[in-house]
Amino acid sequence: MEFEDAVLVRLADETTRPTLFDQASLASVIAAGYDLPELEGPYAALFDSVELAVDLSARVQVSGSVRRIDEALPYEIDLRAVGLRDDTPSVTALWRGAVTARVHPAGDPITSVTSNWRPDSGPDVTGDLRVVLADPVATSPQVRRLPITAVVLARGSGFRLTALLRETSIVRERLFEAGLEAPADPQLRRRQAVVVAWLLPTSIFDDAAWPVPDGTDPAHLPAARRAAAGVWLARHGIALVPTTVS
Repeated sequence: MEFEDAVLVRLADETTRPTLFDQASLASVIAAGYDLPELEGPYAALFDSVELAVDLSARVQVSGSVRRIDEALPYEIDLRAVGLRDDTPSVTALWRGAVTARVHPAGDPITSVTSNWRPDSGPDVTGDLRVVLADPVATSPQVRRLPITAVVLARGSGFRLTALLRETSIVRERLFEAGLEAPADPQLRRRQAVVVAWLLPTSIFDDAAWPVPDGTDPAHLPAARRAAAGVWLARHGIALVPTTVS
């Protein structure tokens, strides 16, 4: 079975679906959708719905009217264009749900604030401000739910990076047109309303073309390549999800 089909089969099964996303992958999904570096694992994926092989092809409908010069009333026309050339990429699945993460609330409350600034001293005033914090207090982590709408693009080892970036742009635009983006939460710093998750074979990071920081231990090269790629892809709303399927 081809890699793309194997991924689709696992996404279709509720018991195998979570196995496609390890902790690093879920962290990547969050980073692609949100700018919240204070969050930490363990992470968990919530699949409210998973639609397989979603058709995002463009629909064209034309309406208008025609009128003869010698007639006062126009004729209404309503046309639906079919068979047009369409460059919509193959979409493996559309995931709507959330990823949960943990955050530690502040445990060092302010106990006092003192200042010798005079409010009527004008714009050039100088002075001292003293803020006293209580001793840090251990706090229990709180679980935060982060709504996610993610387009899953599964691609085998023969994919072209430039082509996949272009496909990512197309499918994100189509989802915006369909109004399927994740709901906004004013308390969360959202990076992208639609995340595009690249499900790729883990073996792609055996390729030395992926850059890594200088001095990386050779034994850790694949993981370092994945981590470095995940950082810049997340800034473009792309979640990197390497996986092994058979």
